[in-house]
Amino acid sequence: MNPHSQTRHATELTHAQIAALPLTLTAQQFATCVHANQHRKGKPKMPFVTHLVAVTEWLKLWTDNDETLIAVGWLHDTVEDTETTLTDLERRFGSVIRDLVAAETENKFGHVDEVGTWRSRKLDQIARLAHEAEQEPQILYVALADKTANIQEMVTDYQQVGDTLWIRFNSSREDQHWYYQRFATLIGNSVIGHNQPDIIQPLKTALDILWR
Repeated sequence: MNPHSQTRHATELTHAQIAALPLTLTAQQFATCVHANQHRKGKPKMPFVTHLVAVTEWLKLWTDNDETLIAVGWLHDTVEDTETTLTDLERRFGSVIRDLVAAETENKFGHVDEVGTWRSRKLDQIARLAHEAEQEPQILYVALADKTANIQEMVTDYQQVGDTLWIRFNSSREDQHWYYQRFATLIGNSVIGHNQPDIIQPLKTALDILWR
């Protein structure tokens, strides 16, 4: 099934069932459908949805099962990695979820192999998140859950394959360290970092394991 047909299928599911389903379940079904044929980077046997499960589990823990944020956890990669648009999300889930997903969506301009482009994209992402968090600090819960899920998966893989892990990425081991460290600093200096300092510890622990 191609991405366009996945999106059409998700649309049909939503229109037929949205009135009867809880928000988080609708978001889970939509995300599972549009990501159906995708896998984790460098791991063709691991469905992409496993990442979304990990993200939403962190959100359940940190936000006392906040329905909106958990839904955004399911949907946060739909615009970046599928044919889904922000308009699609607004029509199905409303403007609040659309805006939160937009804040989580990386601007993938240019080509990742151009000098400086990867880091420019990451700087742009961090700056936009910091700006959005001034008005909506809760967006950082989703961002932190995403990065924590990613880096813990990296730790597991590193323990299995060693330094060949870094071949999967479009950036160097040092660039990855720079990015996650900048992100940890952003969260640590944020409202949620001050109010709930323990939630950043899993990210810091993984940083220490990968770059000790």
